[in-house]
Amino acid sequence: MIFVDRIQRGPTPWPGGRYSHLISDESVGELLEFAKSIGLATAWFQHRGLRAMPHYDVSPGFRARAIAAGARAVDRRGYVEAISRFRERNPCG
Repeated sequence: MIFVDRIQRGPTPWPGGRYSHLISDESVGELLEFAKSIGLATAWFQHRGLRAMPHYDVSPGFRARAIAAGARAVDRRGYVEAISRFRERNPCG
């Protein structure tokens, strides 16, 4: 399943400084396929370090597009639970 967390404020490469994280609790492949389907570039994929959670930082517009395409909007708790499921299913990263 694909998840997107709440909108946050911080540094972004786009105007407005607002973003969310787009993640999968299944696999990197699922995330990449979904991201492509909503128009995200593979170059924007983030996965730095051994224990980093594979994700995309998305603008509010892409967040809305993700939800319309079937991503589940979650709060912080739902986001952390999805990360835990991903790590259980993908123990090596």
